[in-house]
Amino acid sequence: MAEIVVLNEQSIEWSQYDADDEIRYKALTRQEDDVPAVQFIEYAPGHTDPIHHHRIGELFVVTE
Repeated sequence: MAEIVVLNEQSIEWSQYDADDEIRYKALTRQEDDVPAVQFIEYAPGHTDPIHHHRIGELFVVTE
């Protein structure tokens, strides 16, 4: 059965990957098993990610 998750993104603190100051994120799905990662992510201008893969797909929504 599907599950509905309700979050207040304002209550979730920003985090960083491995002290990388070019990316900060808010993990909205909090690494739930078998659930695609839903995050707010801010990249520094010109930042690129290295090639990588995930067990479950990702979805990006670009706002700016």
